[in-house]
Amino acid sequence: MEPVINPPGLVVGSTWPSFWSGLWPSSHGFYCFRQLEAHSDVVRPYTPNDLAVPSFWSALAEAGRRVCIVDVPLTPLTRPAEGIHVQDWGTHDRMLPFAAWPDALEREIGRHRPLPAAGQVRRLRREGASGTKLYRTLEAGIEKKTALNLRLLERGPWDAFVSIYCESHCAEAPVLVGHDPTHPRYTAEAGDPLARVYALLDGALARMLERVSDDATVMVLLSHGIGSHHDADHLLREIVTRLDDAYGPASTLRVTTENAPVRCCAGARICASGCGRTAPASGAGWTRAAASSASPTTRCSAASASTSPAASGAAPCVRAASSRSWSAG
Repeated sequence: MEPVINPPGLVVGSTWPSFWSGLWPSSHGFYCFRQLEAHSDVVRPYTPNDLAVPSFWSALAEAGRRVCIVDVPLTPLTRPAEGIHVQDWGTHDRMLPFAAWPDALEREIGRHRPLPAAGQVRRLRREGASGTKLYRTLEAGIEKKTALNLRLLERGPWDAFVSIYCESHCAEAPVLVGHDPTHPRYTAEAGDPLARVYALLDGALARMLERVSDDATVMVLLSHGIGSHHDADHLLREIVTRLDDAYGPASTLRVTTENAPVRCCAGARICASGCGRTAPASGAGWTRAAASSASPTTRCSAASASTSPAASGAAPCVRAASSRSWSAG
C-alpha cells in the first residue's frame, strides 16, 4: 500500500482539488474558502466553481466510460454523458447548493438528504451533547450515505465509482476526547466513539464491496489524519496587524477603524483605553467616548481613574484585539 501525502500545510482546502484533478495547488489555484484573488489585493470567497481544471472522471466520461461520483468535496458539478454526479448531498462543509446529474436524480434523492454533518456536530457541541449523541448523529449519516451508494451501484455496471464519507472527519474533533488519553479533557465514559465510527465505515465499505465484481480495483483514501490542535492560529490576525503597524506602511488590504467596542477573538469586549477590563454581557458601566473626532472608542467606567490592568482588577486578554481590523476586499 502506497502512502498518500497531502500538500504540506494546506490540508483540505487544497487536498480535494488535487485529488480529483491530479494537480498541485499551484496549478489548480484553490487554497481556502477565502483567499486573495490572483494578481490583485482583493480577498473574496472562493468556491469550487472558481476551479477551471478538469476532473479525472471527466476524462473517463469523454472516453466513453460510465462514471458515478458521489460527494467528492470541493467539486463543481459535472454532467457526464454516461454517468451520475452527486454534488454536496451529504458533505462536511457544503460550499455549493446540492445538485445532481441527471436532473431526474436530483429530484429523486433530494428529499432524502441528511442534514449537514458539520453543522449538526457544531450544534450538538454547543449544546453540550454527550459523545454518545454525537456518535448516533454520525451513525445516521453513514447509514444514509451507504443506502444511497447501494442504490446507485445497482444502476451499474460502472467503470469508475467514487463516494466520499464525511463522518470520519466530523467525528475527529468532537470525539477525540474519548479516544486520546493524552487529551486534556479525556474521558472514557462513552467508550471510544471515534473507533466506533471507523468500524461503521469499515462495515459500509464491506456492504458496497458485496455489490462489485471480484476483479474490480478498489482504492481507499484516508486523508490527513487526526490529532489535537495546538497551533494557536486564532492569534495570526493580531500578529500580522501589529507587525504592519510597527514595521511598515499600511497594507494594501483595506483597513478599517473599529467604531464599536473592541473585541478579542473569543468575543469579549475590551476597554479601548488598554486597562484590560472586559465588559459584562449587559454592557453596564461602559460609556461611549471619543479619543478624537475621527476615532470614537468605548471605555469602561474605571478607565478614567487608571489604565493599569492591575488597578482595574483584571488581567488583559491574551487575545486582545487591535483597534484596527482587516476587512475583506
